[in-house]
Amino acid sequence: HATLSGKVEVPKGDPDGLGAAEVKITGTTVCWEIKASKVGTIVAAHIHKGRAGVAGPVAVPFGATYKSKGCVKAPSAVVAAIKKNPSAYYVNIHNAKYPAGALRGQLRSNN
Repeated sequence: HATLSGKVEVPKGDPDGLGAAEVKITGTTVCWEIKASKVGTIVAAHIHKGRAGVAGPVAVPFGATYKSKGCVKAPSAVVAAIKKNPSAYYVNIHNAKYPAGALRGQLRSNN
């Protein structure tokens, strides 16, 4: 899970936006569901590698066009690394006003 906020995005994202992302990993399949408000039209979403406060590279793209939920295949090494240390990764969403990221949230395990 990740709680999404513009205030923790690097560089700063949408100050009014809020959201949540639920990520489930089964084998090498990564499924997500994102709910967001006050951010305008979302154009992309990803899992990035990066600890809190640091912008990092995309680790798992959530498709070529934005969908609020879906599933993609990811390399087994990436999936293993996310499972081992979810807080070293974050989910973010992008829109036209904030192309570098409107909202962000570090992943955390539900276990």
